[in-house]
Amino acid sequence: MSVSEKDFKIPVFNGTNYIEWSDMVEITLKVKHIHAVIEQDVNVAIKRIDANVPDDKKQIDTWKEAELKALLYIKSSIDSKRLRQVRQCKTAYQIWKKLETLYSTSLVQQQSLMITEFWNYKYKDTDSVQDNMTRLEEIVDKISRTGKDLPESDVLDRFTASLPNRFDAVVTNYESVAKR
Repeated sequence: MSVSEKDFKIPVFNGTNYIEWSDMVEITLKVKHIHAVIEQDVNVAIKRIDANVPDDKKQIDTWKEAELKALLYIKSSIDSKRLRQVRQCKTAYQIWKKLETLYSTSLVQQQSLMITEFWNYKYKDTDSVQDNMTRLEEIVDKISRTGKDLPESDVLDRFTASLPNRFDAVVTNYESVAKR
């Protein structure tokens, strides 16, 4: 069974989903055999090739075609704000490096903030148990989008630790089952 372009879609990069977006773009470029253009600037690669040699001329044409395809995949999968941020970039490599610089470092900061939010999570008595659990799951989901997955045991431990005293019997029961 082969995979066609209809089977996958690059998510639109909106500034918050860098890891998911960059992974899908890289996979797509690798499948299309054009990944080299985000590893090396096309202009640098072409300068090393002798355009007077017929086989080298084909190589130049291949690089240029790969560049155009990569630009299409990258630019068509980023939102208008990110497009403005890379407007001055002329090659796929330049765009890739700029977005990597802008968003992969802030990703570590985002992850740190989300983990702090997770450990500072407090149960809200005004909300239902389900609403509280949903709120915690949303924090966990944000953390996972930064590339870090929390063990389910940490999530359950955090939730049970946040429960008010009226749930002491539930917490005790959970803790005794968890120790087995």
